[in-house]
Amino acid sequence: MKRITEKDFKELAGVHDLNCISVFIPTHTAGNESFRKEDSLLLKNQLKEIKNILSDRGIKETELSEFVKPIKNLVDDTEYWSYQSEGLAIFISNHLFKKYELPVKFEPYHYVSTEFYLKPLLSTFATNENFFLLTLEVDEVRLYKGSGSGLEEINIAEIVPSGLEDVVGSDYEQKSLQFKSQQEGHGHSIYYGHGEGKDENKTEINKYLREVDKGLMKLLKDEKDPLVIAGVDYLFSAYREINSFNNLCDRHISGNPKLMGLQSLHDRALDFLQPFFNRTKKDKMEAFREFQGTPRTGNSIDEIVPAAIHGKIDTLFMLKDQDVFGVYNPVNNKVEIQNGTGLAQVSLFNLAAKEAFLRGANVYLVEQEEMPDGFSTVDALYRY
Repeated sequence: MKRITEKDFKELAGVHDLNCISVFIPTHTAGNESFRKEDSLLLKNQLKEIKNILSDRGIKETELSEFVKPIKNLVDDTEYWSYQSEGLAIFISNHLFKKYELPVKFEPYHYVSTEFYLKPLLSTFATNENFFLLTLEVDEVRLYKGSGSGLEEINIAEIVPSGLEDVVGSDYEQKSLQFKSQQEGHGHSIYYGHGEGKDENKTEINKYLREVDKGLMKLLKDEKDPLVIAGVDYLFSAYREINSFNNLCDRHISGNPKLMGLQSLHDRALDFLQPFFNRTKKDKMEAFREFQGTPRTGNSIDEIVPAAIHGKIDTLFMLKDQDVFGVYNPVNNKVEIQNGTGLAQVSLFNLAAKEAFLRGANVYLVEQEEMPDGFSTVDALYRY
């Protein structure tokens, strides 16, 4: 399955073409025959409506069929529908075809414009759910950038030792420094040889961990996102004493990371951090209410779109299923709200969400009761 990353999002956001097609449908994770047929039929119906739109735009039947062929191939691929997540997102332009199976239950929707419709994808990122994950072992260290959608490895080979031997050399007493991660006892670590409390063992381990911390701080010193450690208990306890990073999570994923899949590591890290992320969202809502009625806040889409494009938004709240269409003019930095489906018109909600996200804002797609002012369809907290 193809899960979306921030790199994918940026690539999709950079596409501008005469006909950019975006399709979203809910799918079933259980792949019995009736569900497969239901999902395939749902996409087939979306395809029919898309073809009608393109036909109305004057595209000839032969050209149209070739253009939407990737979607038609998916409809007809019975095997494909056996391996789905909760939602499917598809993007097609003249030079691009991408599909993503995602853990989000989308409403059936299609969008044909000069850009892709990316707003629903922000639920997979849950923008504020950014973190770092460090898998810490005596023979390997790996760092990942985490988000609501998954983990993406960061290359740290040049700044962090590859293992204990890389720091203390190969002539140390291997037996006394060897670790074993046990499944029972919550991943308790055991020294072999001279016992767990032996001072020289701790000295070597601490020397190694100090080098790991020193290397990581070259990369993380200015970062605000939390760091979660996955490793055996002894290593985490030792690293916590040495750590220089301000946002180290006080809980760790206990055990041998090699025995856990990335999906499991990702899910457990999110569980640990959920109270922190919920607090961030709550804090932003309270900040909006505190500054409501001042220049620090806004709830007019024609003001919010230019602010998003120019990186002025700290946090954006918008209704999940709301949309307003119109035109943004970069020459005068103005928005004109329009009804209809003209070629120049785009979803202003999509434009605001996409541009705010690309410039580092928190973007929350919420229900009406979660909107900070309780009545509007879009609320923005501006940066200082």
